[in-house]
Amino acid sequence: MTRYLHAKAYCLCFEDAASVASKEIEREAAAKKAADDAANDDKKFTQEDLNRFLAEDKRKGQEKQRALAEQLEEMKKQENLTSKQKSDLQTKIEGLQSQYMTDGEKARQESDRQQTEHLAKLKSTEEDRDSWKERHTQLAIFGEIAAASNAHGGIQLEQIAAILSPKTKLVEKLDPEGQLTGEYVPQVSFDDFDKEKKPIILELSVDEAVARMRELPKHQNLFHTDKRGGLGERGSSSSPGKKVDMARLAREDQAAYRELRKKRTGTSS
Repeated sequence: MTRYLHAKAYCLCFEDAASVASKEIEREAAAKKAADDAANDDKKFTQEDLNRFLAEDKRKGQEKQRALAEQLEEMKKQENLTSKQKSDLQTKIEGLQSQYMTDGEKARQESDRQQTEHLAKLKSTEEDRDSWKERHTQLAIFGEIAAASNAHGGIQLEQIAAILSPKTKLVEKLDPEGQLTGEYVPQVSFDDFDKEKKPIILELSVDEAVARMRELPKHQNLFHTDKRGGLGERGSSSSPGKKVDMARLAREDQAAYRELRKKRTGTSS
């Protein structure tokens, strides 16, 4: 009985060893086949094929990056974003662009960026210049109105200035020979009427405009009533001692008004 059991155990061990050996042989054969198949597959693709596959994969990746950058650009246009949020989005956009843009596209983008910055700085400089110019103009005009108001008995300077300032501009003076001098003086486009009571616009100095306002009934509440001279009391610089009412002259003789005004004020208008 003992011999039988020993023999049976030996057979089982032999069968197990044979089974293991058989499986190992099958595994090696499968591995060899897989290696041969892989080798055969490698022989089917050239370097050109590999380059094409890599280029296609890169192109697909770049398309995804470009699409994402475009989405972020749209997000950046939202009005409710803070400056920091917009700056962060721009950083991400530039990071994506650096991955998919060609050298030529990057060069064009940098050129556009520099041009945009230059134009923005130029616009800011022009706006600052225009702002200071406007301030200077308004100060010069208000100073002239204040002086004229005081000279003609004005008692409501703010109202007088509110009426005349929008109609006043700086114009370049002419010298006696009719040449531009480079000096600018305030000139008022004053609403008046001619001898037939038709509306006209007179180009007057600030002093003349304030004097004319004082003569008009609708503005007399802005002045002291004990002085009534107006334009008629002021002599012409071209005719010493002779009193000339510029407003009346403008209403009655436009050509004479323009000629006398040119001689008196030296302005081109």
